[in-house]
Amino acid sequence: MSDKKPTILYLIRHAQSVGNLSVEKGLEYPAETEFGSDLSELGEQQALELANELSNIPFDALYSSHLHRAEKTAQALAHRKNLTLTIVRDLQEADPRTENGEIARDRFVSAVNELIRNHEGQTIAVVAHGFVIRTFLNHLGHEGFEAFDIGTIDNTGYLHFEVSEDVFRVIKTKGLHPGKRKE
Repeated sequence: MSDKKPTILYLIRHAQSVGNLSVEKGLEYPAETEFGSDLSELGEQQALELANELSNIPFDALYSSHLHRAEKTAQALAHRKNLTLTIVRDLQEADPRTENGEIARDRFVSAVNELIRNHEGQTIAVVAHGFVIRTFLNHLGHEGFEAFDIGTIDNTGYLHFEVSEDVFRVIKTKGLHPGKRKE
């Protein structure tokens, strides 16, 4: 066993977006730009609540996907914690036009592992997206990502990991509903 201090990772799903709200209401998904949809009014409130909830965590670094819903969620935390937000494009949601689930998972896993290597022994937050977070859990040995439906990680839900020698130990989860299936 190593005497090295573990890296602490908070893997966070973005707050509710306009697109999420449309899906929840059974409406047509809104047209998106290359930066996705913005936060809904509730999403803006969720982002502020998340920032307040995590205000006592001594983050050393904060990362986000470039998509608006993740970036704006992370900006609330950056503002509350006086942190610099770094955008990492490989943290983005899967793009069904250009990649399948395995490619998206591999891209995301690689990006998260690189951040962990760059912040060994530190505490980092990563704001990303539901599908890639679910595929990340699959990579760690949890149920196949096809068993996780949309919404199995609540908006602003998160996983708190301790990472030592490539072993991810879950310390706490919030808003995670593993194995939930739509009937």
